[in-house]
Amino acid sequence: MFNKKSKFELRKDLDKESFQRITCSFYRYCAIDNPEGLRNQLYQDLSDLKILGRVYVAEEGINAQISVPDHKWEKF
Repeated sequence: MFNKKSKFELRKDLDKESFQRITCSFYRYCAIDNPEGLRNQLYQDLSDLKILGRVYVAEEGINAQISVPDHKWEKF
C-alpha cells in the first residue's frame, strides 16, 4: 500500500480540485502494538477521504503532516 502517482500527476490532480484544503500536523507518543496494521488501516481510511500527506507510524507513536479537504474535516 503506497502512492503510485508521480509528483506531476499529483500536482495535476490538485490543480483540478474545486475546494480548499486544511493543513494539519500532529504527533503522539504512545505504545502502538501493531504499527504496520495501523499504518495500513490509516492509509485506506485517509485515502478514502482524499487526505494527502505523510504519516509515520512506529511502535513509539505517530507523526503526521497532512492536507484535508475542507468539506471532509469533520469526518476526519
